[in-house]
Parts: sequence; C-alpha cells; structure tokens
Amino acid sequence: MLRALTEGRLDQARYNSFLKLRRELAYDKARTDGRAARDRKEQERRIHRVYEKQYRAQRKRDRD
Repeated sequence: MLRALTEGRLDQARYNSFLKLRRELAYDKARTDGRAARDRKEQERRIHRVYEKQYRAQRKRDRD
C-alpha cells in the first residue's frame, strides 16, 4: 500500500481515509471487546511511561 502511495497510484486523501477508518474500527472494538480494551489501555500506559521517562531526563539535563 505504501508503495502505491509513493508511486502515485493511491491518492493521499484516500489513504488518510483508510487510516481513519482503521482507527475507528479499533476504537469500536475496544469498546465492545474487553480484551481489546485492556490491550489498548496497556499500550497507552507503555506510551505514557516512555514519554514520562523522556520528560524527566530532559528536565534533569536542563537543570545540570
């Protein structure tokens, strides 16, 4: 799919629409499926932990 996008065979707007629909489906699945909801929440936690770690490291460098 990415090859078609870079070669111009796939319109950027259509690809963006596909990505949006994929996110909507994942959100809907997380709302109706308990396991998917737990997986999504765990992924969000991991992202937050990484962000928090980077933020603290940056603050420490700024103070030094």
